[in-house]
Amino acid sequence: MSSNLQFQNKLLDFKVHPSFLVIMSQVMLFISGLQCFYSKEVVVILLFVTVSMTIMGLICLVYQPCLIKKANLWLAIKFFLIAWITAGGLMVHWTEKRLLSALFTGVGGGVIIIIGYVVHRIIYKSNGPFVCLNVCIGSSSARVSSMCCINFSCEQSRKSR
Repeated sequence: MSSNLQFQNKLLDFKVHPSFLVIMSQVMLFISGLQCFYSKEVVVILLFVTVSMTIMGLICLVYQPCLIKKANLWLAIKFFLIAWITAGGLMVHWTEKRLLSALFTGVGGGVIIIIGYVVHRIIYKSNGPFVCLNVCIGSSSARVSSMCCINFSCEQSRKSR
């Protein structure tokens, strides 16, 4: 959604500062331009994507652009994962060892996600980016119109541990 219309939409869940959206759009536009004009220079494109996504992740951690503070960490993790995957692409290009590069990318990506989960648990004292659920099971038959609702709240799940 356009940055100037973002705060007019009352149903939008993740509201991000417009300046961050502008920076993110400019980075994506520059990456697209590199891909169009320097498509034969794979190393240049992958290096720029790796560096720019790392910088975007750091911006998310330092400036906290999302109004939902828990989402900033996971937004940063998303950018760090993109940077790690493109670093794996650089490793494939330079070493030509695909299995080693796949292991490097997979294990490193898993470690990034685990570190993000642990940091989230430490900072926010919650179970991660997961939302407490309200599960409703209903019957579609005409005879039975009852609905069974189960409320899984965070407090109840913590007490049961």
